[in-house]
Amino acid sequence: MRILFEKNQQKIFIENVCKKLHKNLKELNYELNKANKISYSALKKYRHEDLLLSEEIANYLSKISKVNWKKLKYKKMLPENWGQIKGGKIGYDSLVKKYPQMISKWRKIGIRNSNIAGKNRKKVTIPKLNKDLSEFIGIALGDGTLTKYFLRISLDSRYDMPYAKYIMSLIEKIFKTKAHSRKDKKSNLIYITLYSVTVCKFLNNKFKLPFGDKIIHNALIPNSIFSNKSLIKDCIRGLVDIDGTIYRGDTVYFYSNNEKIIKQLKKVNSNLKIFTHIDDTRICTNSWPHTISYFKNVGSSNLKNIIRFSERFNKNNRTYVKDVPKYFKNYENTKLPFLLN
Repeated sequence: MRILFEKNQQKIFIENVCKKLHKNLKELNYELNKANKISYSALKKYRHEDLLLSEEIANYLSKISKVNWKKLKYKKMLPENWGQIKGGKIGYDSLVKKYPQMISKWRKIGIRNSNIAGKNRKKVTIPKLNKDLSEFIGIALGDGTLTKYFLRISLDSRYDMPYAKYIMSLIEKIFKTKAHSRKDKKSNLIYITLYSVTVCKFLNNKFKLPFGDKIIHNALIPNSIFSNKSLIKDCIRGLVDIDGTIYRGDTVYFYSNNEKIIKQLKKVNSNLKIFTHIDDTRICTNSWPHTISYFKNVGSSNLKNIIRFSERFNKNNRTYVKDVPKYFKNYENTKLPFLLN
């Protein structure tokens, strides 16, 4: 069953769990993944109330944290397949419910930024498939919400600000148009939004990135990238940078509830031989030599990940996520994407 909380109550519950356990969201995800196989992307959507929390996960969180979700205000319980009943539009519909007065504005911006309806509209470039676009598609597959009018990517403003700037510069480089960023006033999230009907249509038609919920609509790494030995590495970099972690600098982890993408990565890994463990929802490098191999072959564009790996590689310093911002200035001139020579 799914729990339909009153507004902001689900977010309060997850944040109280983090506070009680003295963990940030990424660290909580690591614990959840071991027990329940929940992706970081899904956990962020639970906190942001884009997805309804399942009773099973809520009970588990209550058990390990002693924070009783039943003491919070909730309306009712819904069947597990309520999303499919609604037509599989969780991603887009949640935005409509949360920002009903903004949807019309976003549509207008998306149409205005498209180049399909006349000379007075802002021009965008439709690129050929290359390394930059492959990385961007990995980012979108990992933590992007695509609609007909805009693509939105969410990050943690405490640790991902350099990466947010990188994504915005990547968008401008690829599509020759600027994305918008917005810090959420009630959380640590920062949103990067690309408003363009043309770009959204291009990603949907050319690469089959689905509108709405990616898992329900079976999002996959496009075959034009999947079958290319070079481009698939760029796509993996985008996936891991946005939706994975470099745990303590030792291990590369990527979580996804999309088993089809995990199966694709498993097949790719038969040639790359980088990841040492793959199950239905995660891939990881469970040895230091394989983590080094990952940074030689795939690399990273997320300064948070680069710092944790580099501190471990150069100084044997195991860096916690909460300490990463202290190193930003030391690494600000790092050439991106970063690949270990």
